[in-house]
Amino acid sequence: MKQILIFVVSIIGLVLFATNSNALVGTQEISFSSESSQRVITAEVFYPTPLKAESKLEQHGIWLRENFDKGAVNIDKSKSYPLIVFSHGFKGDRFANSWFAEKMAKQGYIVVAIDHTFNTNYNHSDLFVYTSMWQRPLDVSELITHLLQHPQWSKVIDKDKIYAAGFSLGGFTALWLGGIQADKASFKKSLDYSYSAWNEWPQHDAVKAKSVDWGKAEQSYLDKRIKAVVAIAPDLGNVFPKSGLAKMTIPALIIVGDKDNITPKASNAEFYAKYIENAEIFTLKGAEHFTFMNKCSATGLKFTPQLCVDNAKREAVHDQTIQKVTEFLANLPRWRIY
Repeated sequence: MKQILIFVVSIIGLVLFATNSNALVGTQEISFSSESSQRVITAEVFYPTPLKAESKLEQHGIWLRENFDKGAVNIDKSKSYPLIVFSHGFKGDRFANSWFAEKMAKQGYIVVAIDHTFNTNYNHSDLFVYTSMWQRPLDVSELITHLLQHPQWSKVIDKDKIYAAGFSLGGFTALWLGGIQADKASFKKSLDYSYSAWNEWPQHDAVKAKSVDWGKAEQSYLDKRIKAVVAIAPDLGNVFPKSGLAKMTIPALIIVGDKDNITPKASNAEFYAKYIENAEIFTLKGAEHFTFMNKCSATGLKFTPQLCVDNAKREAVHDQTIQKVTEFLANLPRWRIY
């Protein structure tokens, strides 16, 4: 009976994937003040609208993004929608993986992509990242709380279907929210390696860097409201012991390209998938790390060619990714309580 149910749900997911391509996605910017860090956090809400329009890519800076409705919120308020909170990569932002949000919104999800203040491409602090990496999962948890208290969005979010997703450092963030726990010595070693010149920073910054409480690195950042995780090309596998990965019990889909040389799959995606009990790995042939970012515009191809070398592959990889994510979330065992 269970196998028949899973088959039926999979077929429904594929039908939705095939039929919603002309739905117009709406967006809204929201912001709030973080209680844990006193930073202003900005996020973008991508949501399904009842409007129809021919899908087309438009230039937005270095990226190509689908046309969208930025006006007054136009969502069917008689329904509730599953929520995906999305965490960007190192020096990314809430739009760098907007393809994921746009395509999942067309499948009936509300997707909220966060800007991790002081770790975006336009607002970055090496000191903040070195001393406060654990702020990333706290940001996402505070975003969920904000959404569930929001006068508008709280009314249309299905509180039993909240998921975390992310790319690269954001993929690791999503898994951290799922319950994995790090080793503080390994965490410090990894960041010391990445920021080997931190002792050359201004004296005030160097003093602060020396006073980091690394015990925060091995705390649990499990958010029990999150029912499943999608981690795309996750990073920092080297800071988590096998015992720390075993602490995660909710389902995880880990997606990676077999040509990724920035977060190599053997020490990251495959390592996570091997030791997280309910993890599934999906490897995309020919995909590189930046394949999972937006398609590049002419401006991007000219000024940031290092981000665009595999531009021709992206549309196909994005479609395969969305189909797999849609199936994964549709097939979650609703009868099991995590």
